[in-house]
Amino acid sequence: MKAMNVKKTRQQKKVRTTGRLDNIRAGQVVEINCAMEFTAGLELPPGVTLAFGARGRLEGEGAISGSNTRIVADEHACIFSDEITLAGTWNAHFSPQWFGAVYDGATDCTAAIQKCLDRRGEVRLRGNGTALISSALVICSGTWLNLDPGFTIRLADNACCAMLRTPWADQRYFSGSFPGFVADPAFPGFRSKDDSPASWKLGAAEVNIKVTGGIWDANGARNPKQVHLWGSFGYWGVLMQIVNADGFTLRDTRLFDANTYFFEAAKLANFCIENIHMDMRELRPNQDGIHLEGECYNGVIRNISGRTWDDMVALNGGDSWYPKYPPGVTPPPRGQGTNILWIPFLQGGIKHILIKDIHVSEGMAGYRAVRLLSTGAHKMDEITIDGIYGLYTVNAILISAHYEDLAPYGTIIIRNLACEVAGTPETAEYTRQGLIHLENEHVSIDNLIIDGGSYTRTAANGQFFKCPGTVKRLFAGNLNITVAKGAAFFGRGAFNCTGGSRALVQEAYLSNISINRGGEERYDVAFQGRWRRIKMANCLVEADVVFDFSGCGEASLLETNNEFICRELARGSAARSSSAQPGQ
Repeated sequence: MKAMNVKKTRQQKKVRTTGRLDNIRAGQVVEINCAMEFTAGLELPPGVTLAFGARGRLEGEGAISGSNTRIVADEHACIFSDEITLAGTWNAHFSPQWFGAVYDGATDCTAAIQKCLDRRGEVRLRGNGTALISSALVICSGTWLNLDPGFTIRLADNACCAMLRTPWADQRYFSGSFPGFVADPAFPGFRSKDDSPASWKLGAAEVNIKVTGGIWDANGARNPKQVHLWGSFGYWGVLMQIVNADGFTLRDTRLFDANTYFFEAAKLANFCIENIHMDMRELRPNQDGIHLEGECYNGVIRNISGRTWDDMVALNGGDSWYPKYPPGVTPPPRGQGTNILWIPFLQGGIKHILIKDIHVSEGMAGYRAVRLLSTGAHKMDEITIDGIYGLYTVNAILISAHYEDLAPYGTIIIRNLACEVAGTPETAEYTRQGLIHLENEHVSIDNLIIDGGSYTRTAANGQFFKCPGTVKRLFAGNLNITVAKGAAFFGRGAFNCTGGSRALVQEAYLSNISINRGGEERYDVAFQGRWRRIKMANCLVEADVVFDFSGCGEASLLETNNEFICRELARGSAARSSSAQPGQ
């Protein structure tokens, strides 16, 4: 019985096998209606079609080499024995069930899925079953891994590995050296490692990879991080790792229960990550969602939902990590290089990225929506964040610097903030960061544009904008900032440029900003700290003091068509040109 009808061209001839697969000519349609054997190393002539009937199956060991060979078979049939591998070129939408995969959540499907991925093209996982895997699936150029919406891939207990990765997702491909202790026999996880940089050469980028649909369950509680392996040589909790790829899509996917990052990428160009939902069985530290490292360019990260217990989206081109060292090893001083060379982070530029529509699940609190981290050698630039929604514990956006003296940024555009910060029951300084927060005085931004949004100051959260670093040009407009009853200010303004020796907004262009229209209380200070030049138009500000320039030297204020309801318009030294007068 045939699995399906096969349309034959005039050149094709049909051969019905009788127990052994041999004597096949180019362009033939070969009907396989029973178990057939083949000679190992069989090379099929060009253009052959293998049409598997209901009982058709190939038995044997070794490789079959195709030459644009077509397969016609039921997606759920097992048509190859376990010992068969395919080589050459094939024209088929591969199904892991052809290689014996059983989607019962208990049978290890790793080898069957990997055999399909090795053949490139579209790999389909159909239905609502669960495929268990025990090691990382490796995906390469020209592959589309296509899961039905209800299909689950689950990491087996104690597998302790990423679920999906490119072949270059090993930190040694882009590092130059490693601490000497990693070769010590006392650490058996290192003894078989070849850490010579000459042995690890980064090859050409993988191109045109697509992963769509389904649920990826990292089974975090039963796959502990291998902290005893110190860094990239052990599992550190990442669900997907995509490194050195050009043309990558991750779409319509649920990522579940990662130990740390749900998705990590480096050296990634021309990518789209969209319609991703993330959640976990339990909260764990450092649970980033979409985490990009250095050398990531021209990408879209869109419609990210759920919750994580760290950054929902992190662009960390200047990442570093001070690793846990084994007993008896003296850690080097922070910032001297060792802490950034051998751990699994690639430092480098990140440019031209759109982050759009970040949603925390209703009724839940996330940690932070977006974090940016630049590096002195590679300025982060052309970053747009458009649409942040929901409730966060610390802040919405953190623009940060690690150990370097200067973390430079080019242009950052922030639009459509419709989120709140809950804070925590504690009143520690860390829980009172700004909704948009520059981490320290080492942050320097050329152009920061904040356009559209609303924010309510409460007793538990912090100011709208906190800047202990330097912003050369700030453009802020179309904002509504209010104060809830019982809010605690501690002398901090809605726009606060204090807290670091380099705290300074050189030029500010403010328009259509409402501060506390209809709020229950009002700010003690609206704009505070070191501002060199301010141009302000069409704003309404209700505060005890609108501008507090105390301690910042001469400031220039040009304001037109504004309404100020205050006790004091400007405190400190300021040259002012105005068309409005303060009121009570």
